[in-house]
Amino acid sequence: MDSWGAQVVEGRLTLDDPDAFKAWVATMDGQRVTVTVTKGQRSHAQNRYYQGVVVPVLAEQTGYEQPEMHEVLKAEFLPYGHASTATLTTAEFTEYVERICRWAAEKLDCVIPPPRA
Repeated sequence: MDSWGAQVVEGRLTLDDPDAFKAWVATMDGQRVTVTVTKGQRSHAQNRYYQGVVVPVLAEQTGYEQPEMHEVLKAEFLPYGHASTATLTTAEFTEYVERICRWAAEKLDCVIPPPRA
């Protein structure tokens, strides 16, 4: 099964890479296919920010190694019912990171730089 990233904007599906999707669909010419739309997981940009900024800044601040810091954050801030950040939707992951940043500012006096626009 292949998977393609997209976002719904004003009721329309907008593909992250429409050219690659069209090329892939062209390889399916004449075949019957099933299209399934599911609520997406966190975006690559969100993951890069979390793994490249949030976790390293907090690891440096607390003395944890980065993998340990990620585990600590999951244990403290992961929403109930989720075993991994990989299962979070884009909105849930945004809330997860925002809770971490508020905690860091309030409890550790540590300001995590915001993501670049």
